[in-house]
Amino acid sequence: MRHRAILGAAAVALLPILLGPSAAADGDLTGRATVIDANTLRIGRSEITLWGIRAPRPGRVCTPFRGGAPIPCGDMATAALKNLIPSESITCVPRETRGTSAPRAVCRSDRLEINRAMVESGWARAVSGEGFEYAKAERRAVRQRAGLWRHLLAKR
Repeated sequence: MRHRAILGAAAVALLPILLGPSAAADGDLTGRATVIDANTLRIGRSEITLWGIRAPRPGRVCTPFRGGAPIPCGDMATAALKNLIPSESITCVPRETRGTSAPRAVCRSDRLEINRAMVESGWARAVSGEGFEYAKAERRAVRQRAGLWRHLLAKR
C-alpha cells in the first residue's frame, strides 16, 4: 500500500515535466518561452500573442520621422523581446481568444510583466483601447526617447 502511494506521488510530480507547459489556472500557460517575433511567443506547442501591444514585424524597416537612414525596426524589436524573456518559466494569462488564432495574453516572469516592459523600453506601442496603463508607458518611452523612439525621433 505504501509503495502505491509513493508511486502515485512520483507520477503527479513528474506530470508537468512529461506534459510540457502547464495550464496554471483556467487556461493560463506556464513554461519556457521562445520568441517568434516581437509580438508573439511560443510555450510548448502554444503560440501566444502579447495583449495590448503592437511591435514591428521581423523584416520591417522604419524611416525616422525627420529623415535619415532607414532602420531594421522589426528585427530590433524582436531582439529586444528575446532579451526580456528569461531562461526560466513564464506565465501567460489569456485576455482574449479569437477563434482558432493564438490567444492574446499578458505574460509575466518572476521579475516583470513582459508586455509592459516592451512598451516601457520603447520597442512596442500600446494598442488603443487595451490597457490605459500601456498608453501611459508609451508616452513615457516617447519622452525618454527609449528604444525605437530614440531612432525615430532622432534629429538629422
